[in-house]
This record gives sequence, structure tokens and C-alpha cells, in this order.
Amino acid sequence: YVSQHSMHHLETNLHLTPKEYIQTRFFLGRDKELAAMKTMKLTDEEENARLQRGNVSEILGRAVKGGELCYEVKKNGDRPGVTKWEPAKFLHRDSYCKKMCLNFDETYKAMQSGLDVRPLTSMEVFKHLADFGISTELGDSNIRRMSGGQKSRLVLAAAMWDKPHVICLDEPPNYIDNE
Repeated sequence: YVSQHSMHHLETNLHLTPKEYIQTRFFLGRDKELAAMKTMKLTDEEENARLQRGNVSEILGRAVKGGELCYEVKKNGDRPGVTKWEPAKFLHRDSYCKKMCLNFDETYKAMQSGLDVRPLTSMEVFKHLADFGISTELGDSNIRRMSGGQKSRLVLAAAMWDKPHVICLDEPPNYIDNE
């Protein structure tokens, strides 16, 4: 989803070039903007709950077992190498477990889509930016020097980096130049 007010994604990155922004945002195949969302990030309280003995400390896998989505989990205090399969409906009762499941799902989705192996080389990023009308020269200059339309195209390019099947746009033509 790209909102009408999507420029906030760029506000803390104005010192970067568009190339650096894409490379930094998607480093290691994971969208850092998505990971920073409140619905994904563990609070201090949730992190403390995660560290308590007997609680889920890590999500290692997922599978459908008996027609039900289950996650392979590691719990604090268990012997090394011991894991358990827990149904998602039980894990989702605790907010920190639900967020850990969402984070695992996003990582899994990135691996399945090939995003984790999509090269973040300058050549690949410049090619992607060019598909959105951002030249190599512009892709190598600071974001703060870009026009509103160029920034909008950069936000769209970033939203499309992981090649989603569907994308929802809220008034996408706002600020886009007619070049």
C-alpha cells in the first residue's frame, strides 16, 4: 500500500542518494520500512516477555499440520536444538508472538519471492530506478535535491522493488511530473 502521504518514507533519508536509499532499505532482502512499523516491532515490554523462561524466543519455520498453520518455535530454557510446533492461533494470543510470526512471514515471503537473492548492486538499482524515470545521474544525487514528482517516483520504485503481485495506491498522480 502506498498512501497519499507516502513522502514520510524519505524524510529521514534525504541525505542519501536514491541508489543508497534502495540499497539501505532492502539490505539482506528485508524491507526496513516494513520492519519498523508499530505492528511489526516488539516493544520493550514485549521484548522482556520474549526473554522470560518458557516463552517463545524465536520462530524458526512454518508449515500446515493437520490443516492448521503452525510455527516451529524455540523457547527460552529448552535444551539447545529442541524445537516445538505450535498452532498459529495459540501463538497469536500473545502480542509479541504475533509480531514474531508476522516478521517471520515477511522474511519467508522475501525468500520465496527471490528478494533475498535479488542483487542490490548499483547496476541493478539504477536499472530499476530507470524503469520509474529516474536517471543514473539523478539516482546518484541526494534525495533532498529531487522535485516532488521525482520523490513520488522514488517512493513508487521502492514499493515495487520486491515485485509485489498487487499494490494499492492512494492518489498516485499527486506530485508526479508529466515528463
